[in-house]
Amino acid sequence: MKRLFLFDLDGTLVSTGGAGLRALSKAFFDLFGVADAMEEIDPSGKTDPAIFRELVRLNLHRDVEPGEIEKLGALYLSHLEKEMTVPGGKGALKGVREFVAHLAARPDAVLALGTGNLERGARLKLAPHDLNEFFPIGGFGSDAEERADVLRFGHLRAEKTAGVSISSDNVFVIGDTPLDVAAARRAGFRAIAVASGGSTIDALSKTSPDHLMPDMTHAFAWMEKLEISDSAR
Repeated sequence: MKRLFLFDLDGTLVSTGGAGLRALSKAFFDLFGVADAMEEIDPSGKTDPAIFRELVRLNLHRDVEPGEIEKLGALYLSHLEKEMTVPGGKGALKGVREFVAHLAARPDAVLALGTGNLERGARLKLAPHDLNEFFPIGGFGSDAEERADVLRFGHLRAEKTAGVSISSDNVFVIGDTPLDVAAARRAGFRAIAVASGGSTIDALSKTSPDHLMPDMTHAFAWMEKLEISDSAR
């Protein structure tokens, strides 16, 4: 039996010190001449294309036109590469490296990303912390604008890589926002919430995830409970 662990990125695996927000604001200014475009937008749990669309609607008071999401994405990635070299606030979050290394060593575990980031953006954010090696595959915002569809892409790629079918009940979506939990539910997967990002324990508790933990240092205790519950089936 294989288990798939689909990890969100920002606030779950790493902190980028605001690099993504700065890169988005600069990209929007380059394309549309509007400064501080991200000021009133909360990107938590959203895909990059959805954020791009929201930026245009909020700041330009219209829908995106053909090609604008692609242009904004290319500018964003160019700025993100530079912003990731700016010191301050960046790092793998508490307990992340130990837990993903543990999963990577397990023959029954498949690791993948399930993130709203464009794939290139995800790789740029993980690279400084040597985490890309743990996540050769995934579902990304460059696959779909709808977050549940991103998770489905990650699932399909994991099954192809593993060469086996992985039942929905054995797919665990690990994220730090209520939107991560909601997307996991829509995709038919199990939702594991971790309060390591911008959402509090109380806010995440209201979404009724399958499991809730303060940070990734508690993931080993969750795995022990999972082993017990699975063996009791």
